[in-house]
Amino acid sequence: MENLMNADFVPVMACIARDKEGNSMNVNADDFAGAIAAAIQADFYISLTDVDGLYANYPDPKSILSEVKLDTLASLYGQVIQGGMIPKIQSCEKALKNGVKNVLILNGTQPSQLDDFFQKGIKSGTTLTH
Repeated sequence: MENLMNADFVPVMACIARDKEGNSMNVNADDFAGAIAAAIQADFYISLTDVDGLYANYPDPKSILSEVKLDTLASLYGQVIQGGMIPKIQSCEKALKNGVKNVLILNGTQPSQLDDFFQKGIKSGTTLTH
């Protein structure tokens, strides 16, 4: 993977694994992405979801948390972090603890958020940091 990235390729990987007997298994995509990001010590692990980030009071857009520190995540489970966001945030948390410098949670249904980040340096969504 590092050789590909050093040659300016963007590796695309499927989150399918095999057990000891060779049986194919589907791996949680968030866990897979977080583990890859940690393995390469990524500056940013970008986690795409169908909302604009973490909300203090979902769905109030004014309540989006722009930055959350790793040491405060535990206190947000059950209130701010609920439902389908739980496994996503758990993967982000694990990635941060294993070498990722920052996590950016963006709305994957809004491609302009990715463009703004990569082309213009504008962050939206929620950033998780150390």
